Amino acid sequence: FMLNKRGILLLATGHPYYGRMAYCLAMSIKAIEPDFPICIIHSENSLNHLSVHQRRFFDEMILLPEAQVRGFACKLHLDELSPFEETLFLDADMAWLPKRGPGQLMDELSAFDYTGITEGFYNIDTNDRSEISKKYYFWADVDEIAKKYELNGKIYQWRSEVIYFKKTDKVNQFFADARKINANHGLKSIILFGNQVPDELGINISAAIHGIEPHQYKWIPALWPRLHGNNTTC
Repeated sequence: FMLNKRGILLLATGHPYYGRMAYCLAMSIKAIEPDFPICIIHSENSLNHLSVHQRRFFDEMILLPEAQVRGFACKLHLDELSPFEETLFLDADMAWLPKRGPGQLMDELSAFDYTGITEGFYNIDTNDRSEISKKYYFWADVDEIAKKYELNGKIYQWRSEVIYFKKTDKVNQFFADARKINANHGLKSIILFGNQVPDELGINISAAIHGIEPHQYKWIPALWPRLHGNNTTC
C-alpha cells in the first residue's frame, strides 16, 4: 500500500487508557485486513501503556505536542492531522467486527467527499421538526443556531465517532469553518460536554453552511446501545 493514499486514523490523547483502546481497535482491524494502514495521532503520554512491540501495529505514529491537544476540538483538525488523502477516522473506544473489512467500507464510500453518522435533522425552510432526534443533540438551541448563522435547508445532528473524508477544497474549508465556529460560536444556549464545546457543534453548523449531507441518513456503522439497543445489523 501507499500510506499517503488511504487509511484509518485513530486519535489518542490524554490518559494512556486511550492508547490501550486504540491498540485494541487496531488489533481488531488487523485481524481482518492485516495490511490496511493505520495511523495514530497521539500525545506524549497516551501510549505509555503500550510496549514497543504493540506500537509496531500502527503503520504510522504522529506525535501531537501537548500544546496542540485541544480535547474534543482535536477532531476539527483531522484534515490537517491525517497523512492520508482519503481517511476513515474512528474513535479509539471501539472494536471492528468481522462482518466486512475497512477496504470494502472505504470502497463503498469513495464516491463521497465527507460523510458520517446522523441521528436526525431540522428542516429550517419548512420548520419541520418531525425528524429531530430526542435521543441526541444539536449542542445548542437549533432556532438560535439557524438565526445566528442565517441557515436554510437542513441542519443535521451529526455524530463524530466515525468520519470518512477526502482532502478536497470543500472539505478543508468545512473543517476550517468548523474550527472557527467552535472557537467563537457566539451562542447563548450552548451545551457543554466534559466542560468543553463539543466538536459536533461546529460540524453541525459548518456542514449546513456548506451543504454537506450524509451519504446515508441515520447510517449505523457503529453500535451504541444507548441509541440502538441490541441492534446487530451494524
